[in-house]
Amino acid sequence: MPRYHEVVRMGTVLLAAAALSAIAIPIVVGYAALQGRPKNFSREMYWTFFILTGAAALALGIVAQLTSISDSWHTFMHYSCGILSFLLFGLAAGCLVGIFAYRGRIFSKLSEPK
Repeated sequence: MPRYHEVVRMGTVLLAAAALSAIAIPIVVGYAALQGRPKNFSREMYWTFFILTGAAALALGIVAQLTSISDSWHTFMHYSCGILSFLLFGLAAGCLVGIFAYRGRIFSKLSEPK
């Protein structure tokens, strides 16, 4: 059985990794939107994914807050819902950036080098 300080240290490392991932996800999604990728996406699709992932992140965040830490299974559910909520919030932020950074097919063809 791991000691309490080892569990806290592991949780801190996981939270730091999730925080860095949640910062990197909007950068990657915004850069892809600036390049006009994926080709079958439009501003409306970025808007739709922003709403869906934001709602899912909010729901998982509420579940994580309401889950009591009484045994190991509830502790696992609490941390996994919290980290997944954090990552989905990063994806929602990336889709929000994608709404404003999206270049359609016309703009991406004009900016290509000749």
